[in-house]
Amino acid sequence: AVAFELNTFKYADNRYRVKMELSSRNTPSFGRAKELATGSTFQFVILCNKPIRKMPTWIRLGKWMSKAAVEITHEETIDKVNTSEFSSAFPVNPLDLPPETRLLTYDLISMPPVSLLDNVQLTGAYYRLSDPRKSCIPAGLAYRFPGGG
Repeated sequence: AVAFELNTFKYADNRYRVKMELSSRNTPSFGRAKELATGSTFQFVILCNKPIRKMPTWIRLGKWMSKAAVEITHEETIDKVNTSEFSSAFPVNPLDLPPETRLLTYDLISMPPVSLLDNVQLTGAYYRLSDPRKSCIPAGLAYRFPGGG
């Protein structure tokens, strides 16, 4: 369950306050940030080619390196890669998909700088999971810098 908070903050404290003068520029002295609320939970998948001996209890994540607890809820071994049309079990970053994977349909989760895709129908290589509620994950996911080689 993900929740958000809207926080308002000041750019400077009162010691820097100056007398307001009529100006052609309107520069605000405050800002707002939409942030993930404390207690939000996320699901993610770790794909690796050898067993993980020990997972960290805590990780840092996001722009401000927030602390997040890690809890392993399911582990399985996947050794077969299938190729055909499939639905992704989790939201995906379109930049992480291999070039040969083709997007068919998806719902956009707007999250600048890179939006995520949910309820994704794709054609290409994938792993089939044993849990029927979370059936497939695209194969060949990797960090790919846009415009890079």
